[in-house]
Amino acid sequence: MIITSIRLKNFRQFAGVQEIDLEANGDNTKNVIVIFGENGRGKTGIFRALMFCLYGIKRLSQDADITDDALYLVNTAALEANKDTPVECYVELKFEHEGSHYSVKRSLTGLFDGSATFEEEGEKSGLVTLPDGNSKIITAENLDTVIRSILDPRVKDYFLFDGEKIERLTRASIEQKHEVSAGIRNLLNIDSLQNSITALKKLGNEINNDLQNSSNEKLVQVFQKLRKNEEDFAKLEENETRITDEMIQSSSQLAEIDRDLDKISGIRSLLEERKLLEKDRSRLEDDITELLSNLKGHIPKVSNLLMKNVLQGTFQTIEQKKKKGEIPSIIRKELIQQILESNTCICGNEVCEGSVSYNAISEWLAKATDKEEEDELLDVWSHLGSVIRNFEENSENINSVLIEYGKNKSMLREINSSLDEVGEKIGDKDRQDAFDLEEIRKRIIKDQVALQYKLDEINGQKEEKKAENERLQNQLKDEKAKSDLNDEITQRSILVRETLNALNDVYSTFTEEIKDKLGKSATELFNRLIDREGKRVLSKIIVNQDYSLEILDKFGKTFLANISAGQRQIMSISFISALAQAASNGNQINIPLFMDTPFGRLSYDHRKNLINEIPNLSSQWILLATDTEFRREEARILQRSERWGKFFLLQPTEDGATQIVEKDINAAITLLQERSEENLK
Repeated sequence: MIITSIRLKNFRQFAGVQEIDLEANGDNTKNVIVIFGENGRGKTGIFRALMFCLYGIKRLSQDADITDDALYLVNTAALEANKDTPVECYVELKFEHEGSHYSVKRSLTGLFDGSATFEEEGEKSGLVTLPDGNSKIITAENLDTVIRSILDPRVKDYFLFDGEKIERLTRASIEQKHEVSAGIRNLLNIDSLQNSITALKKLGNEINNDLQNSSNEKLVQVFQKLRKNEEDFAKLEENETRITDEMIQSSSQLAEIDRDLDKISGIRSLLEERKLLEKDRSRLEDDITELLSNLKGHIPKVSNLLMKNVLQGTFQTIEQKKKKGEIPSIIRKELIQQILESNTCICGNEVCEGSVSYNAISEWLAKATDKEEEDELLDVWSHLGSVIRNFEENSENINSVLIEYGKNKSMLREINSSLDEVGEKIGDKDRQDAFDLEEIRKRIIKDQVALQYKLDEINGQKEEKKAENERLQNQLKDEKAKSDLNDEITQRSILVRETLNALNDVYSTFTEEIKDKLGKSATELFNRLIDREGKRVLSKIIVNQDYSLEILDKFGKTFLANISAGQRQIMSISFISALAQAASNGNQINIPLFMDTPFGRLSYDHRKNLINEIPNLSSQWILLATDTEFRREEARILQRSERWGKFFLLQPTEDGATQIVEKDINAAITLLQERSEENLK
């Protein structure tokens, strides 16, 4: 899919009729379009127009904090200039796809009555010109179906890279897990499988209700336990989803509060200090979690160290017996007993009770041990020898981990104390609104801690339910093997259960394959985009079992907490690109790739790599940039690549709207030089 033009009328910041002609004179190699403007000029509005025209949606993923009644598409200036009069708004999109040319138009009507704004959906229409030159109208009833066949709406968000989405994926947080999980679920695209699983669950519940009449009492009991366990697991998942949504919502509230606090003069340095402290706290919490995980592996060694004296004493006792020849016995106990009972030595001589020989042999008997006991003692001696030899090394390793853990806990307490002090300073300012906001912020953070505790508790309970489910499934197999299954209801119930298990296994396997594929694709692109230092240290991107993103160093150890802000952005861009590739079902992204301010924290080398690589990855790259990101250096790299096709400048008009102006690329570079020099003054 390649967009050739976008025509707007009274859409968002764009008053009147304006058009962006993206066609690069038939040269598909020049697939990079730069739309340049200050923040608030309408860069994201271009992508919003695309989404509205294709799907009729108003809301983008970054609109989570905006209510529906505050989200309008019709240009405000046009509404106010035509009070009490309907204002037409539309987006017309032209694009190529698989040799056919499409024209799609969707409209709105807006009205401002002086106190409120009203919007109503208008007509939608489409036209396709086939490769053979014939054209046909796409009816309004069929338009949505045609669009969905070209670009599935479930994956539409992966073709817009915005700064907020990139930032979310750089943090090991619940938002990151939610974003990754949603992306993977959308990519699976297995509606029929999910529908089958849902239908089978419903059928299974109906059959289980009839099982009360089955003659297989033990099977019925197992089925009932399984059903109860699965119902409990489903409730835990519902609670997990609810708490996750609450945490994401509270994170959005925190972000909004931080934005409001940032507007209050006199506290910006304190806010910056808090951001740095919170970043350090997050890193320390990750380190502490990893140290605790290491400590779990040392638990057997710790128990050995606690019993050091006992173990050494036992080892020495057995060692003495070995030195004395008591173990292994020179003569087996059974043989000695036989000699004494028969009063005959193995040489044939008589051994009389009370004689010197008899007494000597009796002493042997007192020292002799059973073969089984000897073998066990020798095994214990061998094992204790290995344990004792490692006492010193284990002690050093455990002490090292404990010292590091204690040091990190101490540092964490200091950071929390510093955060409390900074929070008090922010709240103690003369501004009452700063105090109120800070109090709300503290309450939200406290609530988040409680919610995280609940999540951890739920995860533990889910693991218990999984183990119980596995135990009951095995019990079901055993009971099934014992039963002759002459009961039709039982047979049907077992068949449904086995089919459901098979489908769940298919779903799980497919999910893991998608995770693995995304990790490999993201790693491949990451290695092309990262700078030399990053290549030296970092190894690969992985998607964990819990859908969190992680990056490993060259030694295979987790490293996300230690990478730079620029490396984090490159990691995020690589993963989102991998999602887009997977959604395109190929190595190239066959949908236009919008990037909204992606260069924020990137070094020059990272920007250069991004500019050189993305045009080869995507059929069309539409870069939405500001003057702080796209400067003369980036423009020259892009010009040398010979992939730069068009440049559009978003200029403010006198009435506050935005005018789209196309500029020649050479003139654009001159403009960027001038703007860059102005910024340096």
